[in-house]
Amino acid sequence: MVLFEKFDLAIEGFFTGFSFLAVLAVFGSLVGISLGTIYQKRFCSDMDLISGTLIQYLGAFILCIIMSLCFETGDILWTNAFMITLAWQVFGLSIGAVLLLMTMIKQDALARVGSYFYLVPALVAIQAWYLFDETMNFISIIGVLINSICSRNS
Repeated sequence: MVLFEKFDLAIEGFFTGFSFLAVLAVFGSLVGISLGTIYQKRFCSDMDLISGTLIQYLGAFILCIIMSLCFETGDILWTNAFMITLAWQVFGLSIGAVLLLMTMIKQDALARVGSYFYLVPALVAIQAWYLFDETMNFISIIGVLINSICSRNS
């Protein structure tokens, strides 16, 4: 519901704004994070959080460098909004949220971890509204409220 206004609904009932590969990538990442969480809880519960996170980021860094060399131009427009967003992505999400996720997995709080995933679309919509002047229509606001209720009840 949060992203509904961005979709171009086709007659067949499918969203035409996305390619099949994009939808496949979303489902693949959902399966990947689910399997990774189960694997980590089962086989890596004794691993140090900092070294474990460093190893995961090193693997992701290598993959991202390869992908960016293959598909990106390397041009960056250094605006204030970009730098604030980049700082949030690095420090708030990549370091803070992932360490919090690892700590919660280690403490057997998997149900709470799952409920926090409901908050992601709502928080992204609010951040986009605040940082980039994105509009939030009535349906988006209802979606944010439903996400908040679902995350509380999980």
